[in-house]
Amino acid sequence: MSQNTEFSVQLAHRYDQRGTLRWLVSHVWRYKLFAILTMACYILAWLVFTPTAFLVVLSLGGGPGGAMLCLVGYLGLLAAALAWRFRSGAWKRIELIEPALV
Repeated sequence: MSQNTEFSVQLAHRYDQRGTLRWLVSHVWRYKLFAILTMACYILAWLVFTPTAFLVVLSLGGGPGGAMLCLVGYLGLLAAALAWRFRSGAWKRIELIEPALV
């Protein structure tokens, strides 16, 4: 296998570089959890923040202050989700360096 790089990494993941779309899909396929979490945050924004801000600003006459309050509430929900993830201890099982390579 010939490489056009200065150095090589043992057991490195190979991405499909035959086109831009293939390269993007190969990255998303490799990091499925990141893609799922990104979509979950996007859906949460549309299901929680947007309707709440719409109701507060237009129906209740909250104005810019009401929109900012909704934004703070949305960020609080995201912070609570991250705190729940931290307390679950899942971060302790992450392997940054594979034991076989060390």
